[in-house]
Amino acid sequence: MGTKAVSVKLSTEEHARISALAGKLNRSAHYLMREAITKYIEREEFNQSLSEEADAAWRDYKETGEFISLDRAVAWVKSGKTELPSWEK
Repeated sequence: MGTKAVSVKLSTEEHARISALAGKLNRSAHYLMREAITKYIEREEFNQSLSEEADAAWRDYKETGEFISLDRAVAWVKSGKTELPSWEK
């Protein structure tokens, strides 16, 4: 995998804070910024996948009218059963 240099403008305060933190953690500011960006991307990709799953579930519900109530879903999780409960209409 290749790399590409990018530039990030930080306020004087942000630069001082990340520099101080990098010193305390014995890491470079560059390392901390890469880690922060990586974690942000992973979190946002996960959130996007949840949103897409919710949209798909909503479309499915509108097409079929099938659902499982929260009470039944919670009871199923607590039961430890692996067989899915039946759908409701």
